[in-house]
Amino acid sequence: MVRESQEVVELSLKGLLRFLNIDVPRIHDIGAVLEEQRAHLPKLIQDSLVELVDASHDLRRDLELAFYGSEDITPLQFYKKKHGVSA
Repeated sequence: MVRESQEVVELSLKGLLRFLNIDVPRIHDIGAVLEEQRAHLPKLIQDSLVELVDASHDLRRDLELAFYGSEDITPLQFYKKKHGVSA
């Protein structure tokens, strides 16, 4: 679920940038680009920018942890049943 959530946020935000004719970087976390382009974003997006930037950053971090773990933790240790989604 982490991968799918991260992809939805990443692709949605990149789609927004493309719609606004803003160059889209080839990176997963585009929060910094959104902040740089704040003046070009619609007011509705500007009002939610902190949440969007946080979501982009947090999901990228979670994606890396889910796929690769870290030096002191593995995905199986970190993620519990409560983190999952029932189908």
